[in-house]
Amino acid sequence: MYKWRRKVLFALIMFFAGFATAIYALAPVADAKPDSVSRDVKVRNHTDSGSKSKRFALVFNSHMRKCISVAEEQGTKIGEFIKAKLAERPENVRQ
Repeated sequence: MYKWRRKVLFALIMFFAGFATAIYALAPVADAKPDSVSRDVKVRNHTDSGSKSKRFALVFNSHMRKCISVAEEQGTKIGEFIKAKLAERPENVRQ
């Protein structure tokens, strides 16, 4: 009877686990330092392409951190709002 609910829940868990893995792979820690560039032309061209992806990852990381901080602020505000609304309810309704 509840088999479809388990399947939907499992699908959602797998989806968000994959999404979290992708975010983790794209957003390295902010303390990552770029590697030193070699003077060899072949190595330099390879490092330039790698540095583009590192720059993208760092920019993505900074935007993701901004998004998380905004979400934390809004979560705090909504939590306070819900607590205020629950405090306004009469005692006999709180059961």
